[in-house]
Amino acid sequence: MKRTQSRPLVRGLITPEYAALFAVASGLSGVVLLYNALNPLVAGLALTNLILYTSVYTPLKRITHVNTWVGSLVGAIPPLMGWAAATGHLEWGN
Repeated sequence: MKRTQSRPLVRGLITPEYAALFAVASGLSGVVLLYNALNPLVAGLALTNLILYTSVYTPLKRITHVNTWVGSLVGAIPPLMGWAAATGHLEWGN
């Protein structure tokens, strides 16, 4: 694909194993940082978002339009994380 042809992994500048290791280390570091700096709820939402994005949304993009439904969840989680960071909880209504 023209849009992605210049990326380091595609060009062979890094190995798939290194890319996967870097992605996992970055993601887990972020979750641990959120857990320690904010609260477990924010970290849990972040981990859920990482899993949804990498394990559900991305693979579905190639085979079905249903990925947009999963993508809407992935897009809705960051505002929930912000609310959870500010208040320490999530609630339904008043």
